[in-house]
Amino acid sequence: MDVRYSEAPDGLLSFLADLGVKQEFVVLLRGRVPAGFDLQGMDEGDIWVSSDGRRVQLTLPPPQVFEENVSIDLENSLVLAQSDRCPGFLCPETMLDAYQGKALPHGRELLVDFARRSGILDQCAADGKAYYEEFLRSLGFEEARVVVTGYAP
Repeated sequence: MDVRYSEAPDGLLSFLADLGVKQEFVVLLRGRVPAGFDLQGMDEGDIWVSSDGRRVQLTLPPPQVFEENVSIDLENSLVLAQSDRCPGFLCPETMLDAYQGKALPHGRELLVDFARRSGILDQCAADGKAYYEEFLRSLGFEEARVVVTGYAP
């Protein structure tokens, strides 16, 4: 996911940006976007066990992206281009400040958006269904069915 940042003088001095007085960079970000199920919202009605104890059905909540746990892998990210042609009195932020304060938060948003568009929630639903069905069978149930709220098999 590439993140572009540009800062130029504003107000009366905005014409300087047309002359190339600006700082900008492009960063290729790599990161991790975790997704899963928040099981804390489940209650007793989300699990059904047959009277003979051989069958079980579990209803999981919808999968979600855990945005607070999104991480950027700085070791494997790459600055593709950068230029700083803006004196400090016109562009007060240093490149490092802009990178940490603007590019990284924006990069996290882009990673989450890309993960959603790439089907992370559908993949999470399918993986969660398979995992919990196998888990329930390992507990001794002969027949286990897992339903993910909002997702059809």
